[in-house]
Amino acid sequence: VCCNIDLIDNLRNCTEDEARRIVINGGELRYNTIRDLKFLPLKVHWNKKFTANVFSLKAVAFIPRARITMDTSCEHAIAINLQDGKDIKFAECSDGLYYYNINNFNTITCQ
Repeated sequence: VCCNIDLIDNLRNCTEDEARRIVINGGELRYNTIRDLKFLPLKVHWNKKFTANVFSLKAVAFIPRARITMDTSCEHAIAINLQDGKDIKFAECSDGLYYYNINNFNTITCQ
């Protein structure tokens, strides 16, 4: 799911099977539109009222020729290497979740 309009392109309405309803502490959100994610070849449900961008590791793993690695002896991060040579890093934050800094593409190097 995605809330940041700057990360997505190509809005279209969901089919009945694609629509999603997510229940959270503050109530529920409905997702009736899908868009293309700009920095990964994924389709995401979009709702401007959601407060986070959440991506499924399973969906990323199904990107053709994408490679997902995590080597905690180097860094607490998840690396996604795409076939076009782009490396994307999701870094660990203090609560144990992983985030992507959308301001730049990061590479992971083990020293």
